[in-house]
Amino acid sequence: MDYISSSGNLTYQFHSFSFIQVRIHTICILYESIAYFSTVSLKVHQLQALL
Repeated sequence: MDYISSSGNLTYQFHSFSFIQVRIHTICILYESIAYFSTVSLKVHQLQALL
């Protein structure tokens, strides 16, 4: 009985941990895309300044 409850708790902890990992991964992707677009827009502004 104790073994089943402990394994269930372990499964729950694993699910919450993977959920946190997915959240962190999504935040990283959003941050990288924002940084990429800001770099691209900065280069476009530099090109417009040269032209």
